[in-house]
Amino acid sequence: MTHTASSGAIGLRERGDLHAGIATPRATLSTSVASLLLAAYVLLLANVSLWRSVWHALAPVTPADAPFVFTVAVMLLMLFWMVFALLGWRGVAKPAWVTLLAITFSAAYFMDSYGLVVDRVAIQSVFETDPREASEWFSARMLPYVVGALIPTIWLLRLQLSFRPWTRELVAKAGVIVLVVTVIGSGILTYFPKLSTIARNHRELQHMINPTTVLQSVYGYARRLVAPRPTTVIPVLTDAKLGSSWTGAARRRLLVLVVGESARASSFSLNGYTRETNPRLAQENVINYGDVHSCGTSTAISLPCMFTDLGETNYTDLTGRGRESLLDVLKRAGLASLWIDNNTGSKNLAARSGEVSVAADRDPKYCGEQGCYDDILVARLRDVLDGKEPPAVVVLHQKGSHGPSYFERYPPEFRRFTPTCESNELDDCTREEIVNTYDNSILYTDHNLAGVIEVLREREDRLDSAMIYVSDHGESTGEKGMYLHGAPSFMAPLEQSQIPMVLWISPTFSDRFAIDTGCLREHRGSSLSHDVLFHSVLGLLDIQTRGYKRPLDIFAGCRLPRDLALIGLVADD
Repeated sequence: MTHTASSGAIGLRERGDLHAGIATPRATLSTSVASLLLAAYVLLLANVSLWRSVWHALAPVTPADAPFVFTVAVMLLMLFWMVFALLGWRGVAKPAWVTLLAITFSAAYFMDSYGLVVDRVAIQSVFETDPREASEWFSARMLPYVVGALIPTIWLLRLQLSFRPWTRELVAKAGVIVLVVTVIGSGILTYFPKLSTIARNHRELQHMINPTTVLQSVYGYARRLVAPRPTTVIPVLTDAKLGSSWTGAARRRLLVLVVGESARASSFSLNGYTRETNPRLAQENVINYGDVHSCGTSTAISLPCMFTDLGETNYTDLTGRGRESLLDVLKRAGLASLWIDNNTGSKNLAARSGEVSVAADRDPKYCGEQGCYDDILVARLRDVLDGKEPPAVVVLHQKGSHGPSYFERYPPEFRRFTPTCESNELDDCTREEIVNTYDNSILYTDHNLAGVIEVLREREDRLDSAMIYVSDHGESTGEKGMYLHGAPSFMAPLEQSQIPMVLWISPTFSDRFAIDTGCLREHRGSSLSHDVLFHSVLGLLDIQTRGYKRPLDIFAGCRLPRDLALIGLVADD
């Protein structure tokens, strides 16, 4: 009897929970039914941005659109069902589904909160950021999405799944695939003209189908990680050497490249913005370029792209991987460089030339819990220039206007435009508050750049110097419901790709390198892109190489005639 009672108790535990001696049976479902329920749940709760965009694409929506919307919903339900069903195998179903739910609702948070799309570049940016920057994305607004993922997770933990023998399970999944293809195919045939029109006019919709698009993006990033890496660095411009203007030079020459972060041209008063966001630069003898476009809309793409010789057209993550950068070319020519970083690093651009990160410094004058303000870059630049062997080129990588925590990018005294958004949860703020806070960060960038110029001017008695500032990409602050950056190129608004670019040249530098600054001012309205940085630096510093492309050098047409013989650049026909 004892043995029988014990066996009975064990049997009850296997079938359910014991509470007060009464067994509560656990629900039992087949993997096909469970995956269909999960698909419906995700369709309804994790695709708000998709449905909002579909509604916008159909506007004005009429009752006649109801059959079409219903058909699209069924097609998506079938697609998601297939995804969950294909993961529903004995031993892996629950872990795979829970992981997919976490990914799905994380993506939903970013899409719903910031109007972003989650493509491969977005996944890459997430994995290549630093912990401090990543923490800015976490907020109380994530709680509903965490709960959204937890509810089906808890349900799955209590659910008893029934599995067929693997051959029958395989047949069942094949049946699901056939049914899904049939339903989706029928929907496409029924509404092909309307679907093709929407797909052509609203390409962003394909990046909002959650989780299938997100899975494609994760897969694309995973392929990048496992792709063979070059065992050797691909050399670039191996014939680079210093031109004749360097011969017999008694004074040191210095070029400071300031790489901005998330600064957009339309928020610079130098470009006509009605607010005075550049009061200090306006008083300096700078040359402002108002029509410049970035190579991409994220740091992961734009930063390496602007420092390579490939240009936007030829640059991809694979073509740029393991390739020498502009800094390598300068080093080969005999010019030392140093990258000072207050962001997430140089993306390996300065690996062979020298890189120092100040992002985690503890200097109380510039740093706090939010990280370090960009004035720490000015301080470190001053230290470097006063050292024994200062380099000829210094790159300062700003934190700039990186969102969503714009309020942490500037000290309190730069809180000029009010009211501000003192939160990383942009939905808690009005658009006016967000714009005010972003503009304050631009105001601080103006101060920071003026600080760099001041450091250089203080050393004009012994240093010929110049500064080029260019942002990596722009930023959306609510235009068309979009925030931050990183939109795919086909749908990226100008706010995310039109960037500021500012040049300052000391009189002694322009004399030494035969630069006609008046000529530069006459051409400041030219349409430019990140492509000009590589070859303009070569031209500005008189680096001779057959790989030099004169049309991409903004200084090429502004050499002083009396000194042309000193400049030994060799153009590549």
